[in-house]
Amino acid sequence: KLATLVLEVVGYDPHVSTRQISRQSGISQSSGLQILQAHKMYLYYPYICQKLHRFDFQNRVQFAEWFLQQVAWLRVDTQTILTIASHVITKNHRIAVSHSDHRTWFLHIREVKESDRGWYMCQINTDPMKSQTGYLQVV
Repeated sequence: KLATLVLEVVGYDPHVSTRQISRQSGISQSSGLQILQAHKMYLYYPYICQKLHRFDFQNRVQFAEWFLQQVAWLRVDTQTILTIASHVITKNHRIAVSHSDHRTWFLHIREVKESDRGWYMCQINTDPMKSQTGYLQVV
Protein backbone atom coordinates (compact mmCIF):
# COMPACT_ATOMS: atom_id res chain seq x y z
CA LYS A 1 0.00 0.00 0.00
CA LEU A 2 2.80 2.44 0.84
CA ALA A 3 4.58 1.53 -2.38
CA THR A 4 1.48 2.42 -4.39
CA LEU A 5 1.18 5.72 -2.58
CA VAL A 6 4.84 6.63 -3.18
CA LEU A 7 4.63 5.65 -6.85
CA GLU A 8 1.51 7.76 -7.30
CA VAL A 9 3.17 10.79 -5.71
CA VAL A 10 6.10 10.37 -8.11
CA GLY A 11 3.71 9.73 -10.99
CA TYR A 12 1.94 13.00 -10.31
CA ASP A 13 5.23 14.92 -10.19
CA PRO A 14 8.30 13.08 -11.51
CA HIS A 15 10.49 15.94 -10.23
CA VAL A 16 9.42 15.41 -6.62
CA SER A 17 12.15 15.18 -3.99
CA THR A 18 12.43 12.52 -1.31
CA ARG A 19 11.56 15.23 1.21
CA GLN A 20 8.32 15.98 -0.65
CA ILE A 21 7.56 12.25 -0.97
CA SER A 22 8.04 11.95 2.79
CA ARG A 23 5.72 14.87 3.53
CA GLN A 24 2.97 13.77 1.15
CA SER A 25 3.00 10.07 2.02
CA GLY A 26 3.84 10.27 5.73
CA ILE A 27 6.83 7.91 5.55
CA SER A 28 10.53 8.55 6.06
CA GLN A 29 12.73 9.79 3.22
CA SER A 30 14.83 6.61 3.35
CA SER A 31 11.72 4.39 3.14
CA GLY A 32 10.48 6.36 0.14
CA LEU A 33 13.86 6.00 -1.54
CA GLN A 34 13.90 2.24 -0.88
CA ILE A 35 10.44 1.87 -2.43
CA LEU A 36 11.54 3.78 -5.53
CA GLN A 37 14.70 1.68 -5.87
CA ALA A 38 12.70 -1.55 -5.43
CA HIS A 39 10.68 -0.47 -8.47
CA LYS A 40 13.85 0.34 -10.43
CA MET A 41 13.35 4.09 -10.11
CA TYR A 42 16.47 6.03 -9.19
CA LEU A 43 16.96 9.68 -8.38
CA TYR A 44 19.21 11.41 -10.83
CA TYR A 45 20.25 14.86 -11.86
CA PRO A 46 19.24 15.92 -15.35
CA TYR A 47 21.89 15.72 -18.00
CA ILE A 48 21.99 15.94 -21.76
CA CYS A 49 21.21 12.51 -23.11
CA GLN A 50 22.29 11.60 -26.62
CA LYS A 51 20.37 8.34 -26.63
CA LEU A 52 18.33 6.08 -24.39
CA HIS A 53 20.11 2.96 -23.32
CA ARG A 54 18.41 -0.37 -23.90
CA PHE A 55 17.69 -0.83 -20.18
CA ASP A 56 16.22 2.70 -19.79
CA PHE A 57 13.73 2.66 -22.61
CA GLN A 58 11.12 0.15 -21.41
CA ASN A 59 11.01 1.55 -17.86
CA ARG A 60 10.47 5.07 -19.18
CA VAL A 61 7.75 3.94 -21.57
CA GLN A 62 5.93 2.06 -18.78
CA PHE A 63 6.20 5.05 -16.47
CA ALA A 64 4.90 7.45 -19.12
CA GLU A 65 1.94 5.20 -19.95
CA TRP A 66 1.07 4.83 -16.26
CA PHE A 67 1.39 8.55 -15.62
CA LEU A 68 -0.84 9.53 -18.54
CA GLN A 69 -3.75 7.56 -17.07
CA GLN A 70 -3.91 9.40 -13.74
CA VAL A 71 -6.80 11.53 -12.48
CA ALA A 72 -6.19 13.85 -9.53
CA TRP A 73 -8.28 16.08 -7.28
CA LEU A 74 -6.65 19.26 -5.91
CA ARG A 75 -7.59 22.07 -3.57
CA VAL A 76 -6.85 25.07 -5.80
CA ASP A 77 -6.23 27.82 -3.24
CA THR A 78 -3.68 25.81 -1.25
CA GLN A 79 -2.34 23.80 -4.23
CA THR A 80 -2.90 20.67 -2.13
CA ILE A 81 -3.07 17.29 -3.84
CA LEU A 82 -6.08 15.54 -2.35
CA THR A 83 -6.24 12.35 -4.43
CA ILE A 84 -4.41 10.60 -7.24
CA ALA A 85 -6.34 7.89 -9.04
CA SER A 86 -8.30 5.97 -6.37
CA HIS A 87 -5.89 6.87 -3.56
CA VAL A 88 -6.35 9.67 -1.04
CA ILE A 89 -3.07 11.58 -0.64
CA THR A 90 -4.12 14.15 1.94
CA LYS A 91 -4.11 13.24 5.62
CA ASN A 92 -7.61 14.71 5.97
CA HIS A 93 -9.70 11.64 6.83
CA ARG A 94 -12.90 13.36 5.69
CA ILE A 95 -11.76 13.20 2.05
CA ALA A 96 -12.64 10.25 -0.19
CA VAL A 97 -12.67 9.59 -3.92
CA SER A 98 -14.76 7.29 -6.08
CA HIS A 99 -15.43 6.73 -9.75
CA SER A 100 -17.88 5.16 -12.13
CA ASP A 101 -15.95 2.83 -14.46
CA HIS A 102 -12.97 5.26 -14.41
CA ARG A 103 -15.03 7.68 -16.52
CA THR A 104 -16.73 9.86 -13.91
CA TRP A 105 -14.76 10.78 -10.79
CA PHE A 106 -16.24 12.06 -7.52
CA LEU A 107 -14.57 13.88 -4.64
CA HIS A 108 -16.35 13.28 -1.32
CA ILE A 109 -15.93 15.54 1.71
CA ARG A 110 -17.60 14.22 4.85
CA GLU A 111 -18.80 16.55 7.60
CA VAL A 112 -18.21 19.67 5.49
CA LYS A 113 -16.83 22.63 7.45
CA GLU A 114 -16.72 26.32 6.64
CA SER A 115 -12.96 25.97 6.14
CA ASP A 116 -13.68 23.60 3.22
CA ARG A 117 -15.13 26.50 1.22
CA GLY A 118 -13.18 27.19 -1.96
CA TRP A 119 -12.16 26.01 -5.41
CA TYR A 120 -11.48 22.35 -6.18
CA MET A 121 -10.08 20.93 -9.41
CA CYS A 122 -10.30 17.55 -11.07
CA GLN A 123 -7.31 17.13 -13.37
CA ILE A 124 -6.60 14.47 -16.00
CA ASN A 125 -2.97 14.06 -16.99
CA THR A 126 -3.35 14.07 -20.75
CA ASP A 127 -1.54 16.14 -23.35
CA PRO A 128 -2.80 18.80 -23.14
CA MET A 129 -3.93 18.47 -19.52
CA LYS A 130 -7.70 18.55 -19.01
CA SER A 131 -9.25 19.97 -15.88
CA GLN A 132 -12.55 21.07 -14.42
CA THR A 133 -12.88 23.35 -11.42
CA GLY A 134 -15.78 23.85 -9.08
CA TYR A 135 -16.45 26.11 -6.12
CA LEU A 136 -17.73 24.64 -2.86
CA GLN A 137 -19.94 27.13 -1.04
CA VAL A 138 -20.65 26.31 2.60
CA VAL A 139 -23.67 27.99 4.18
